[in-house]
Amino acid sequence: MIGAGQWERARDLLASLPPEQAKDGAIVALLTRLGQIEEARKLGDPRALEDELTREPDNHAVRVKLAKILNVEGDREAATDHLIHIMKKDRAWDDDGARRQLLQFLDVWGFKDPASVAARRKMSAILFA
Repeated sequence: MIGAGQWERARDLLASLPPEQAKDGAIVALLTRLGQIEEARKLGDPRALEDELTREPDNHAVRVKLAKILNVEGDREAATDHLIHIMKKDRAWDDDGARRQLLQFLDVWGFKDPASVAARRKMSAILFA
């Protein structure tokens, strides 16, 4: 349902699960993914955000918006790279917001997902350099 853009139906189905099933990690990840999709739909046109970044490359708020949109569009590498860019430039921005956002992505992608492995490696290179 999520892949077919039937987000309301997916949310309704997940909401109807018994409480013990709703706590399952996979269900929580799906609910988080639905939240990410709903948020990204409100963030604007990605091309306009890219244009804005061309004019203001250090506009971290715009970069996070673009990362969120790219994530739900399936471009995990580009989403990661935008957040890593912020972490390299200003780790303290938004109380380490870029790192926190990347961790939210990783929770949904799953520990063994190749994009998660690559993102953790990039993040570790910054955090432990």
